[in-house]
This record gives sequence, C-alpha cells and structure tokens, in this order.
Amino acid sequence: MAFRFKLSEKLGDGVRRIATEQLAAAERQLAAGEDPVAAVHDARKALKRVRALLRLVRPGLPDAVFAKENARLRDAARLLSPVRDLDVLASALTLAVTAAPKLDASLIPEIEKAIAAARAAEHAAAGRSGAPDAIKAIRGSRRALCRARLDSDALDVVLDGLARSYRNFREAFDEAYAEPGDEAFHELRKEAQLHWRHMLLLSRAWPDLAKARSNAARAISDRLGAEQDLALLARFVATTEAMPGARRSRVDLVRAIERQRRALRAEARPLGERLLAESPKRLCRMLAVSWRAAVAIKTGEAGE
Repeated sequence: MAFRFKLSEKLGDGVRRIATEQLAAAERQLAAGEDPVAAVHDARKALKRVRALLRLVRPGLPDAVFAKENARLRDAARLLSPVRDLDVLASALTLAVTAAPKLDASLIPEIEKAIAAARAAEHAAAGRSGAPDAIKAIRGSRRALCRARLDSDALDVVLDGLARSYRNFREAFDEAYAEPGDEAFHELRKEAQLHWRHMLLLSRAWPDLAKARSNAARAISDRLGAEQDLALLARFVATTEAMPGARRSRVDLVRAIERQRRALRAEARPLGERLLAESPKRLCRMLAVSWRAAVAIKTGEAGE
C-alpha cells in the first residue's frame, strides 16, 4: 500500500489506486474497534494523505469532484478531532514539564487526572457518534473516487498542482514569520504537511531528493505540531475547573508552555528557509526532468 505514484501506471489509475487503498485502510481501522486511540490516529493520517493527493491533482479534476470529496474527507477528519486533541495532551504535558523544571510538582497529577477524565468521556462519545459517521463519509468518498476521471493523464497536471501548493507553502511561511499568530502557524503546518506528502507521491522520480525534501517538510510539521499541541494544553489548563491547584502554579505552567511554543517556532524557521529556497518554477522543472528520466530508465531496464 505504497503512498506514491508508480512509473508504470497512468496518472488517473494511480490516483484511484492510492485513494482506494488509503480510504479502505481508514475504514478498516475505525470499524475494527480494537484500539480506538490507534484507530483514530491511523485513520486521520490516511484521510490527510488522500486530501494531499486531491490537492496535487486538483488541476486535472472536475471542480465539483474536488470540492465535494475534499469537503467530505475534511468533515470526516473533524469528527475524529476531539479524540485526537485529548490524546495529545499527555505528551504535550511531558514536553511542557521538561521546559519548566521549577514547576510546582503537585499540579501535574491534577492535570493528568483531568486529562484522563476528559479522554474517557470523549472516547465514549466518539464510539457512539463520531467514528460511525466518519466511516459513512469515508465509504462515500471511496466510491466516488473509484469512479473519478482526470481531465488529463499528463504529468503537467501533477506539476501544476505541485507548483500551486508549493507556492502556497512559501507564502504561508512568509506570513507566519512576518505576523506571528496561531492561525498563521496552523496554516503553515498544513502546507508543510502537504509538501511532505507530495514529495512522497513523486518519490519515484528521484528517491534521494524526494526523501530529503519530505523529511525536511516533516521536521517543520513536527515542530509546529508540537507547538499547536502545547497550545491545546495551555487552553485546557486555563479553562478546566476540575483542577483545584494553586492559581499561581497554573499561571506558571501556562507561561512555560508559551516559552516552549516560541522556541519550537524558532526552530522551524531555518528549516523552512532552507527547504523553500528553491523557486516553484525550478523545483517543478527539476522534478519533470527527473520523472521522465526515471520512466526512461525503467523502460530501458524492462526492455533488456
């Protein structure tokens, strides 16, 4: 179930194959019910992969198909978001405590207890509503994308989609660091995730190059993801009434969280500056030449 185009397949065939594989996997994970935490995590990743695929080939898809399926998969992922948000609070707390060694230790068990209670309630609710509704949406999208046809099977479709997405990535990076804000960094993380997955889809063109770029984009996404998880923790600590700990200790923790968030944003900046130095035109030209060369090499090997 490789998340990448094959050199030997037509673009349209590759889109249908990848979308079907990823959505079938997401449905299986949610329907199994063996490990709700892992199921939600894996299903959300599969949905993100398919939405990244749709963004890459958007220039070759009918507008109505892209709009409907992108929205349907987005909404399915949102049904699972409350579970995911609470599941990351424990790891975010570990990161925050590491950054605040002088924190009142008595507050930590209170936070852990409140997180556990909220998680238990949310998982119970998701089992009754969120997961079944997400499965229904996933099934509908899988049926639709199995029948989807691209306007063209040309490589130009993919390169056009990549150029648009990469341009958005560069603009989001500039905006986030020019006017820092939660929404700007949220958008930047989404664009980094798209580029990481687009490089995986095109990795057959030049595996070493694609791996380096996907790893770099993922490193940015990981740092900004941790930063956003810390923001969720800060809101949880500030608004949850089930923690009777001293107000001073809670304020100290929130301040430590904000310091760590700024540090993670600072770490992501030079990674982005290096990754985004290439212009969209040059990047797409390089990948076009690489893809065609890879196809020629494979064809030559098959003919021997």
